[in-house]
Amino acid sequence: GFHQVEAGGVSGWSDVSAGEEHTCAVTGDGDANAWCWGEPEFLKLSGDATSTGEPVLVTSAPGLTVEDTLAVYAGGDHSCAVVEANRAYCWGANNENQLGRDPASNQGIVGAVSGDQSFEILTTGGEHTCGVTVGGDAYCWGRDADGQAGGGGGGASPAIIDGLDDVSDISAGDEHTCAIAEGWVYCWGRAADRLGKGPAPDSSPGRVVWPGEPSE
Repeated sequence: GFHQVEAGGVSGWSDVSAGEEHTCAVTGDGDANAWCWGEPEFLKLSGDATSTGEPVLVTSAPGLTVEDTLAVYAGGDHSCAVVEANRAYCWGANNENQLGRDPASNQGIVGAVSGDQSFEILTTGGEHTCGVTVGGDAYCWGRDADGQAGGGGGGASPAIIDGLDDVSDISAGDEHTCAIAEGWVYCWGRAADRLGKGPAPDSSPGRVVWPGEPSE
């Protein structure tokens, strides 16, 4: 049956994201608005090694107050959030640069994604992360073995996804990514029919071809 999450009496939840083995949510109730719970390995709940799996407040980003969180995203073994002024923060595993910063720098803790992009949306895949900027550009970083980060080599800095304009949404899976650009759905990454697109190379966004529609 259903189970109500107990987070110190906090209510007024406005955003929730379920990852592989953990969940994160945002609430506007009081001064506590970013929480995660579940499997605590790799510091993916709050960037704090003392997390036990119970709902825990995400508070450890330097200079960041919990009131700032607008949306939170749970991935494989990492989590990310968009905060006020459209800044992006990530925490947890960084074995594939999915946190968007040098793997040797503050491994696991909550920290800002490198670069000066202003993100409106983020999405956390298995070991990669993508986002859409306020200006409608798509960026990805992290694991790119199957082209799921756009073929940019899987670096620790956000790399723009070429060929997409006016991006309005994006969603990262384990080995592929899809986005909506100019009202069309585009996908890239590992194929095996999950991309639903024409003959474009796997790491390049290709428009999804619907039944009865000629391939590009």
